[in-house]
Amino acid sequence: MATQHPNNTEHAHYLDYHYRELVRLSEIQNSHLNHAFANFKLFGAVGAMLAWKPLTAVFIEQARPLMLLIGFVALLFVALLILFYDFMRQSIMLFYTEQVKHHEAVLRQALQLGDERSFAVASQWKPWAKKVHEPIAVRFFAYLYLLMIAFPTAVFFASGENYHALAYLAIAVVLIGVHACMTAVIIRQVDLTTG
Repeated sequence: MATQHPNNTEHAHYLDYHYRELVRLSEIQNSHLNHAFANFKLFGAVGAMLAWKPLTAVFIEQARPLMLLIGFVALLFVALLILFYDFMRQSIMLFYTEQVKHHEAVLRQALQLGDERSFAVASQWKPWAKKVHEPIAVRFFAYLYLLMIAFPTAVFFASGENYHALAYLAIAVVLIGVHACMTAVIIRQVDLTTG
């Protein structure tokens, strides 16, 4: 059995450290990702928003417009709180992606992989995000924003409650505008961290 040169042993420990750290960080990212896709709270909040008028009509024979407005605004706040909570998760994912990127680079260089795509998940994220993920996300948020703005507003207009419709519309546009701005910040941050 041949003995390893001390430098080879040190190099092997160095690579092993980076590989184990890469695996650990990847497991954390996978856990966050699995929890993000298992998060049905947002859909519950949006579903409650869609059912708010029929539900109030069941409990109150003639649902008062002010009660509907308060309910729709409360449900909008809940949906947006869930979305902002997801932003916190995304910022953590960006941090882990930067850490993974470092360990991948060390391993790629040590293994002299060149342009091979092994150990390149973090560095390949930006092109993938631009090409595939962002168009899907933009459509998802556009649909979600439209649903959260249009449905309650239409309920009020259909009921002849134009002032309540305009009040909800104004509140929704402001709150959703804040969320849209935060979405733009996250997208810029992805560009900065993965560029």
